[in-house]
Amino acid sequence: LLENFRIRTKLVGGICILLLVSCGGLGIIAYQMTTGVLQKTITEALPNIAVESAKFIRSELDKQTLAIEGIAGRLVIRSMDWTKQKPALEYEIKRLSCQGMGIVTLDGTAHYPDGTTDKVVDQDYIKKALEGTTTISHVIIMANQPVMMIVAPIRSETGTVLGAVLARYDGLFLSKMVDKIKYGKRGYSYVIN
Repeated sequence: LLENFRIRTKLVGGICILLLVSCGGLGIIAYQMTTGVLQKTITEALPNIAVESAKFIRSELDKQTLAIEGIAGRLVIRSMDWTKQKPALEYEIKRLSCQGMGIVTLDGTAHYPDGTTDKVVDQDYIKKALEGTTTISHVIIMANQPVMMIVAPIRSETGTVLGAVLARYDGLFLSKMVDKIKYGKRGYSYVIN
């Protein structure tokens, strides 16, 4: 009887060890396969998310750009009469919730509704606008604050550039948009350029 008990114990112990090794091996294989599938899914999904996010950010910038181009196309702005332009800019600043706006004349002087002026002709985004191309600046620091400028040319009825509308926006508005783009619980995004 004692010998039968030892054989049973050895048999049951052997089967248990065999089951543990088999289940453990299958668990490791399943874990590796699942990890591989997840990594492949993430590798394929992230570039698509980045492309779609870039399109979203571009569309938001395009909205702002179209708004400034629309202002530049208004008759009161195209008149290049500062007494008419000033109240129009004051209204547009409130309507668009931008930090400020101004009119840039062909000599590169920016005129602001608060009565100040500034020579801005040396800025690339101003030069491009005065050449006829709507431009968005990189994030720049003004008075220790990050800002972005959107500049649209003001054109006559014949298409001649008369000046430009300059709009200043909070440079963090891009960061606020990007902060909303996440992947999973701990994923995050950022804009390089």
